[in-house]
Amino acid sequence: MAEDDPDARVTPEDVIGWEAENGPIPDGACVARHSGWGAHVGGDGFRNAVADGVMRFPSFRVEAAAMMMEERGVVGIAGDTLSLDFGPSREIAPA
Repeated sequence: MAEDDPDARVTPEDVIGWEAENGPIPDGACVARHSGWGAHVGGDGFRNAVADGVMRFPSFRVEAAAMMMEERGVVGIAGDTLSLDFGPSREIAPA
């Protein structure tokens, strides 16, 4: 779990390792990441904004999300942080 590492991100290698221990992700699955970040709910640590306002919290690497959707048939991704983007992300998804 990444409750102590705000820069942790799930990698394709993490997904492959998880599947080696648990079996393949089923087609049509929703993958929910439990990073342990929920331990910070109720305080400033959940947003974890540093002095310049940039937030830091665990997430998925883009490559891992793409692999799960394109190669595993995953239809949903969830997590226990404010966003699926990693904290310092400044990009806004198109509407």
